Amino acid sequence: DERERSDAPPPAKRSRGSAACSDAADASGGGRPRSCKSPFELLRVRALPASANAAPHVRALKDLVVGPDIELALVSNYMIDLPWLLSACPALACARSVMLVHGERGQGEALLQAGAATLFDAAVDVTLHAPPLPIPYGTHHSKAFILVYKCGVRVIIHTANLIHGDCNNKTQGMWHQDFPLKLHTKLDDGGTRSRPLFEKQLVGYLLALQLPAHAQTRLINALVRFDFSGARVQLVASVPGYHSGAALQRWGHMSLRKQLNEHVFTNRGSSGEDGKADRGEGDHFVCQFSSLGSLQQKWLHEEFLASLAAGKAADADQKLAALKMPRQPRSQLHLVWPTVEEVRNSVEGWVAGVSIPGYAANVRRDFLSQHWCRFSGALGRRHAMPHIKTFLRYRPAPRDGEVLWALLTSHNLSKAAWGALQKKDSQLMVRSYELGVLFLPGLEAEYRKSAAAFGFDAPSATQAQPPSCAEAIAARRSDEGKSESVMPSMFSAALKRSYTPHPFSFAAAASLSSPRPRGEREGVVELPVPYALPPARYTSEDRPWVADDVYREVDSMGKTSLTMQVRMYGHAEQPDEVD
Repeated sequence: DERERSDAPPPAKRSRGSAACSDAADASGGGRPRSCKSPFELLRVRALPASANAAPHVRALKDLVVGPDIELALVSNYMIDLPWLLSACPALACARSVMLVHGERGQGEALLQAGAATLFDAAVDVTLHAPPLPIPYGTHHSKAFILVYKCGVRVIIHTANLIHGDCNNKTQGMWHQDFPLKLHTKLDDGGTRSRPLFEKQLVGYLLALQLPAHAQTRLINALVRFDFSGARVQLVASVPGYHSGAALQRWGHMSLRKQLNEHVFTNRGSSGEDGKADRGEGDHFVCQFSSLGSLQQKWLHEEFLASLAAGKAADADQKLAALKMPRQPRSQLHLVWPTVEEVRNSVEGWVAGVSIPGYAANVRRDFLSQHWCRFSGALGRRHAMPHIKTFLRYRPAPRDGEVLWALLTSHNLSKAAWGALQKKDSQLMVRSYELGVLFLPGLEAEYRKSAAAFGFDAPSATQAQPPSCAEAIAARRSDEGKSESVMPSMFSAALKRSYTPHPFSFAAAASLSSPRPRGEREGVVELPVPYALPPARYTSEDRPWVADDVYREVDSMGKTSLTMQVRMYGHAEQPDEVD
């Protein structure tokens, strides 16, 4: 039930908008930032109107996977259509070293091996790796890019399989951040204690992939040169195995529980009139996913919800209290899952449902029916079916849209992805590899201090006539042994500006569409959550999407589920239309 399959680098150019908040320093507000880009973005959907693909919340993958001089590229995914990927992100073909970490098996793996042998220049060192799956029914499902340059590294974590349909026709999410070289590369104690949490999490996950020794050494040695102290997120990852002892809270939903328990939520409005901390008994939780496992009510309502409900709150005197479980899980837990009609009327029609593998035996469980909510598609995404996966906690009316935390991830709603406790809760059994990014208000404040200090600017446009791959590789060969090298502009440093951060809170962008007083906007960071908060409950006429049903009604493409044509591989990316 976790399976989702049905069957010349452009030179970098300074972007129009900055990833740093320092450029928006408010002279009248004590140097505080007026604004900052959203923590994550949605992928462009080609079939949607231009208004649905407008900035600031939308980006194409090709805008982030760019050159001109990628030293090492790690590409992690479940499905990889390599010819399509290189047509969509040609900078990868010019990297010095490419590591393809995948979940392909059978014909898909054979196609990937053939492409790796024929599509790259002989000068490019290509490594293929399918991580071991020691427990049946697991997958390698994580979706990420790590792009190493001479003076910086870009980390991208997203939700799309690397196939044409996923990256062009569906609602997807993507986070990225650029990190500079460390000022001092030597660790204080020769170990990992002095490393930032994000670096520890990233390196720990990459080691768990069990890459070939030469590739693992090259990758880790490259990454430890960079400064991850300004990370905007923390990682929530899963790796297969039976985890106990110190590893119990390292992976899966127990990792999420631990990280939330270590965070103090002091968002605006989180204290009651009596000054006591709002311990969140009335908070709501959203799980939005594109694949559904075989669940039991006890796991969902007790084990998994206990992880979602973790955290601490502070009262007016800064006294801490643990957040509580919801009073009424039946009404406070929302499972966002498309209806049959939403799939039918989407830009792909019934084909979209192939990538939403919820099967009848798993979907039609009585205890789930009370939680179903329509996708509905905010931010212009109504007709682009969700392959994005998001989990979040939010405050209901009168503060609809206030999000305490959010997770953008590859995890679907399954025990295979999140893990299940065993042996009196002393062991967590996980089947699959997953990777997500956790957004927390406290991290946002720290990130903005870092962004103000370093001011990195990620490229968002390309030159009209970039050099071909052959020209780039030839230039690299001619530069062998030279000390000077081209530095991507994304890692150029700005003048240092400092400010005292004020408290931040998150809000769903769709809930902020109407004008609000300035006082209500300050410190609010928009999250491009592609559905309404609160999500719309199913009506009596709504039917949850079931992938193994037969649908004889004609869809938006004029097809039934029996006559639709599905082709996952063998595409080429088309050029953007010119206005």
